[in-house]
Amino acid sequence: MSGWLLVRSSGRLFAVPVAAVELVCEIALPIPAPARLSAVRGVVPVADRLVPLAHLAALVQGRPAPAERGPIGIVVREGGRRVVFEVDDAPGLERGEIEPLPPAWRGGWAAGAVRGLDGLVPLLDVGNLFERLTAAEVP
Repeated sequence: MSGWLLVRSSGRLFAVPVAAVELVCEIALPIPAPARLSAVRGVVPVADRLVPLAHLAALVQGRPAPAERGPIGIVVREGGRRVVFEVDDAPGLERGEIEPLPPAWRGGWAAGAVRGLDGLVPLLDVGNLFERLTAAEVP
């Protein structure tokens, strides 16, 4: 059995593995920083460090971040890397079994599926999302 944090971004539910979640917080006003991905809004201070801020749904879908900012940040870590995913809501922690990916969710951003009240919810592949951000960093 695994645990995850349910989050909503642009009206869509995602599950973030709880082992990768460091903090849920309000988002400070982002500081503009160069980025190749239009889902990245800049950087925000987290525990005396500047951390990239990316709109979660925009990053997953490969599109620009919406004009309106979400109020909640999910600080996610993998190894020594951290990112803040901007979301609209974080309904809570859940536990359960991870199911195989539906064919429509192929593309690397989902590691599996979990059951939510409204059906299947994608469990994010945090490593894949970090790779997207790393591959798109400005040299």
